[in-house]
Amino acid sequence: MSAPSSSTSVKGPVPYTINPKLSVTRIGSRAYYKALELMAPQIRLELAQAEDARKFAANQDDPIVKRYEAYSQRILASLQQQPGHPVPLEDLVVILFGIQNGFADTIHPKDVGNFFAEALQHIRKENSKVLADIAASKQLTAASEKGIRKALELLLKQRGAQSGGASAA
Repeated sequence: MSAPSSSTSVKGPVPYTINPKLSVTRIGSRAYYKALELMAPQIRLELAQAEDARKFAANQDDPIVKRYEAYSQRILASLQQQPGHPVPLEDLVVILFGIQNGFADTIHPKDVGNFFAEALQHIRKENSKVLADIAASKQLTAASEKGIRKALELLLKQRGAQSGGASAA
């Protein structure tokens, strides 16, 4: 058997996805910042539930299985990052908060990255104090949570208006 070729047809850096199940189990939940302490284990649980739904469903076309599959795809899409460019804690908190609170439920998994890029850009422009607070305290405070929620609601409202008034929330 020959060694794989080092040349690939992919040009530029290839985004990769963090594997929450592997990285979290290796490191342990005590390694988290306070801002991630509640979010990360929930992500692991939700991904495990989606995997179990896929494995044990009698019918893969079941709406519940499809909903779990779409949700897990959104989670994995939101965790993609470029090699050598880790996502800052404050950005990760916004992304996980948005995923876990249903703000991305109407977003197609392939568009989740763009949605959260827009959300982060909006927060940086309109209320950068939210991100600065998370970065400084390493916690998700009630004020930060309120600012994130407001920004995500506004973005969904704007996207709904741009798509002809369709409800996005």
